[in-house]
Amino acid sequence: MSNDTSKRRIFSPVAISMVVMVIFIITGVAFIIIKYDNPGPLALSLSSSPAYTAEIYIGGRVAVPGWYPLFPGDTIDELITAAGGYTDDGNPPLFELSLSAGDNLAQRVNINTADAWLLCALPGIGEARAQAIIDYRMAHGRFRDIDELLKVKDIGPALLENIRSLVTVSE
Repeated sequence: MSNDTSKRRIFSPVAISMVVMVIFIITGVAFIIIKYDNPGPLALSLSSSPAYTAEIYIGGRVAVPGWYPLFPGDTIDELITAAGGYTDDGNPPLFELSLSAGDNLAQRVNINTADAWLLCALPGIGEARAQAIIDYRMAHGRFRDIDELLKVKDIGPALLENIRSLVTVSE
């Protein structure tokens, strides 16, 4: 009979408790590794305001003349609004725009790709001359060098020298 008793006690309560504890520990470690090994996708957020490409001086008959940031896609109307709009002094609305070249000439206006509003920001280039540049570009293709601006109606040597450091034909 002693053999029957020893056969029944193969799994003692202590041994069963140890096995259960080992299973719980292994399960817990596996859960922690799975949960914290892959923290999920990385979330990035970008600034909601795009960096401006240049500064532009808005002066003349505007309420608040001064330097303003120039963003891609800005229109003349938006720039005038940023400067407080036209003054109401009984005269026709006049304004002046000047790009800030400063020491950093990397912010040049590409005359091969610039829209009329950006060309108008160049000193001495109004809407008519900006349109003449675009018309010339459409008729003759890309400008090969800056001196080719002399072939555009109403652009002479003095005006070209005034804007030479502000324009480019390269990408």
